[in-house]
Amino acid sequence: MTAENKKRKGLIISLSIIGGFLLILFIAFMCQVGFGGSYTDKDGKYKHLKTSSSYNHIYNHPVWEGNGKDFFSCWADESTANLTGFMSARALCYWCGWNAETTIDALNYMIEQANEDKISIHQVYSESEIAQNDCLKTAKMVFYKGNPDMPTAIVAAGGGYTAVRSDTEGFPYAWKLHEQGYNVFVLRYRVGKDLNVSDNENVVAEAGKDMVAAIKYIQENQSRLGVSLDGYSLWGSSAGGGIITSFSYACQDKSFEQLGIPKPAAQMLIYTHADYFNKLRFQADDVPTYTIVGSGDTYGGDVVMDKKVPEMQAAQMVVEYHKYDDYAHGTGLGIGTSAEGWIYDAIAFWQKQTGKIGK
Repeated sequence: MTAENKKRKGLIISLSIIGGFLLILFIAFMCQVGFGGSYTDKDGKYKHLKTSSSYNHIYNHPVWEGNGKDFFSCWADESTANLTGFMSARALCYWCGWNAETTIDALNYMIEQANEDKISIHQVYSESEIAQNDCLKTAKMVFYKGNPDMPTAIVAAGGGYTAVRSDTEGFPYAWKLHEQGYNVFVLRYRVGKDLNVSDNENVVAEAGKDMVAAIKYIQENQSRLGVSLDGYSLWGSSAGGGIITSFSYACQDKSFEQLGIPKPAAQMLIYTHADYFNKLRFQADDVPTYTIVGSGDTYGGDVVMDKKVPEMQAAQMVVEYHKYDDYAHGTGLGIGTSAEGWIYDAIAFWQKQTGKIGK
C-alpha cells in the first residue's frame, strides 16, 4: 500500500469515527426531544398529555390559563425552563430523578377534571394588593372542585423556596385527594426574588404569608366556590411543610384567631423543612400532625423528626410519625417505594380528626 493510500485510509477511518460519534450524539439528543400537537379533540375536549410531550407543550396547555410556567415551576428561574422546554417529560424527569408516569398521570387527571369544569385558577391576593406589590401576582392556586359536603385540603409543594415542585408534590397529591371527593387547592406560593428577603428564616415567614392569604381567600369566597373550611387540612412537602409550620402552631407569634382564620383539623408534613421544624416547641392543642420521612433524608429530616416527635408526644399533641428506609427526599407519592400508599394513611388520619369519610 502506498503512503498516499495509507493516508486516505486513515482519513476515512477518522471521518467514520467522528461521523459515528456525531450520529450517537444526534440520536441521544433526539431521545431528549419532546413533542407537541393539538390540545383538543374533535369535540373540543382536552386530550391527554404523554410522557413524550415536551415541557413547552405542557407549559402552554390551555388548562393553565396562561400561567403554565408559574404552576409548573420546577426551576428556580424562567431561563432554565426555557432552556429545557424542548425536552420530553420522560427525558427531563429521568435526568432529574422524578417519576414521569406519576407526573403525567396527575396532569391528565387534572385535564379530565377540567373537561368536567371542576378546575379553576385563582389569584391569592387582590388586585389592589398586587398593585402595591407586583410580586404578589405569582401567588396563585389551582382549585379542584370536589363534593360540596366534603372538607378542603390545601397543598404546598417543596422546592427550597427557589421553585415550587407541584409537578411531583402538588398535583399528584391533589389527584389522590380529589378522587376521594375532597375539595383541593394547590398553592403556588412566591419563591426566589419575589419574596424580597434573603435570610432563611424570613424566607419561610414571607412565603408563609401566601398560605395565610390563600386561606383567607378561600374563607372569603366559600359560598361562591362551594367549599367549607370546617375541618380543612394542610399538606406540605419540604419547603411547603416549612410554610405550614411557620404559622400552624399555637406557640407561634400569632394564633389563628389573631390571623383571622380557622384552625386546621390536621396537617401533613412530608419530609418537612427540617431546620425550621427543629426550632419549634409544642403544646397539647397544636394542630394534629401526620408526618413521614425517609431514613437518611438528604436534608436531615429523619434526624430532626426522630428528635422532635418525642417532644410532640410529651406535650400530648396528636401526632403520627412514619419513617421509611427507601423513601428519598422529593419522592412525593413514593410510587415504587415502601412508602407507597402513605397518602391513604394520611387521609385516614385526617378523617379521624373530622369524622368525614371520602367516597
